[in-house]
Amino acid sequence: MRDDVQVQKHEPGNLWRDDALQLAIDTRADALPGVHGYGPDDYEFGFALGADGRPRKELTHVYELGRAAGILDEISFAAFRRGDVTGYRIAIPWKTLKMNPEKGKVFGLNFIVNDNDGPGSRFYMGLTPGIVEVKNPYAFRKFILE
Repeated sequence: MRDDVQVQKHEPGNLWRDDALQLAIDTRADALPGVHGYGPDDYEFGFALGADGRPRKELTHVYELGRAAGILDEISFAAFRRGDVTGYRIAIPWKTLKMNPEKGKVFGLNFIVNDNDGPGSRFYMGLTPGIVEVKNPYAFRKFILE
């Protein structure tokens, strides 16, 4: 991501308030129109480069109580900053999402890039609506594995 000012003052739980990536996955692509909120097969993650240069990750939604810590441990995340470019490398195992990567598998995916350049200048852009405005997995882009 190209970003002239890197800002991330928050710890996991509030990464979205500054420069961060929010990633949401509807593993069964089963969301219904007009029904807002996440279901039992939906996940939302946050990723950011901290002010100290260390990567930060968070699980902002998982339906199953007690799974959050284990899920975060399974995710590989690295971040870097070079000039005005911030890069993220994220690897989420299929088993973490309880998905089988088989041909024809359909799932919903969306992401938002948050940008905070200081007081009064918070912006975001993403693939589709459905994360920031209201949690709406039905709006996520659908992907089909080949």
